[in-house]
Amino acid sequence: MPQQYKQMDILTLINQLLCHLGLHDYQIIEATFGFGERGGVERDQCRCCGKVRTRQI
Repeated sequence: MPQQYKQMDILTLINQLLCHLGLHDYQIIEATFGFGERGGVERDQCRCCGKVRTRQI
């Protein structure tokens, strides 16, 4: 197997391990901004496992 593919497999394995430990690699998929009490809402999705998180910003 070429060195490039081995490196990709190791990185994938490390990312999956970090997800199991609760350290996700989030990417913003949607952001809604508001004013006052409501504020804004942001939806994030982990690039590795697909977990979606919604939080108030």
